[in-house]
This record gives sequence, C-alpha cells and structure tokens, in this order.
Amino acid sequence: MNEAAGTARRRLWRGLALLLVLAALVAWGMDRQRERAQRQAAADELSRVLAEFRRGLPTPYAPGLVTESAGFEGTALVMTIRAEKRRVGDGDEGQLAAVRRAEQALMLPLCASADVRFLLARGLTIKRRFVDGDGRVFFDIELGADDCGRARTGVTP
Repeated sequence: MNEAAGTARRRLWRGLALLLVLAALVAWGMDRQRERAQRQAAADELSRVLAEFRRGLPTPYAPGLVTESAGFEGTALVMTIRAEKRRVGDGDEGQLAAVRRAEQALMLPLCASADVRFLLARGLTIKRRFVDGDGRVFFDIELGADDCGRARTGVTP
C-alpha cells in the first residue's frame, strides 16, 4: 500500500508539473500574441500618419517652394521641400543660415499635432529637407521630442 501511495503521489506531482508547464506555455503564447497585435497596431498607425502627411502632395509650401514628398528614412519622417528657382550655391550663406533658423522655429507648432506627438513618442523625428530643382540639399531641419519639450516649457537651448 505504501508503494502504491508513493506511485500515486509521484503521478500527482508529475501531473501538476505538466499543468504548470502547459499554463506557462499558454501564458507565453498569449503574451506573444498581444505583442504582435500591439506591433501591428503601431505599424498601422504609422502607415496612417504617413498617409496623412502625404495627402495632397505636391502642395505649395511658400512662394517658390513646393512640398513634394514625405517618407520615412531610418528613424525620421522626411518632408522634401523643393525650391522651384533657387539652386544650391546661389545667394549668400548668411541669408541661407537665417532662412534655416526661421524654418527651425516654424517647426515648433508641429508639436501641437497628435500625429507628430505619436511619432516623437516612438523615438522618431520629423525632418524638413530643402532641396533645389536638381535634388541637391540646401539644408535639413529636424524636430525631436526634446524640441517639443523645450517649446512647451519655454526653455530654449
């Protein structure tokens, strides 16, 4: 009887161990499924945000400038703005630097956009790339989460 009781006890422990392993596997599988669903939801939202930035392009940006495209390059959403008449090398560098500073300041209102905040919260940045008619880059300006934080608090670098 004692041997039979020991065998029954071992079977019970094995059964409990098997149930614990199965429960752990089920929990792991459910967690993986939840993670996949979250990644898919984030990817869907990124696609929606990109489509929103692309809506209506090309579109006038300012006199002589056209926003032509928007797309992801690495961790940046890049909006390409083409100068219709100016070429890289035309004009003086001081004037170009002043335009760059002014454009950087014009990026700050984007911090109010829910779509921009969504991107920044995921470690992405927003970039405006100013190019000439031949695709040569005048300059890039970038907006990151830190920029929006400084704009919100009034602290400037």
